[in-house]
Amino acid sequence: MQVVPELWFPADTAPREVLARAATRFSPRIAFATGFGMEGCVLLHMIAARRLPIDVFTLDTGLLFPETYVLWKRLEALKEEANFTIETKEGECAA
Repeated sequence: MQVVPELWFPADTAPREVLARAATRFSPRIAFATGFGMEGCVLLHMIAARRLPIDVFTLDTGLLFPETYVLWKRLEALKEEANFTIETKEGECAA
């Protein structure tokens, strides 16, 4: 395994610092996928708060919980002030 020095972080590195370095290193080819779980929302907040150039997307299978769609719409309403857009990738799901 090859270690890329600028991407190696000590275990106690703050997640916001990891995101910032990754954005600097890989922009504009970096993206974050979210399923709107707690962890994803925290990372989305970090991306938005620091206005990091990280694309955000979600996979919409059409089978998400109704509460997930409500949260998604609430987050979309914040996109102007938070400076992000959640792109939707759709797929076909066999029921």
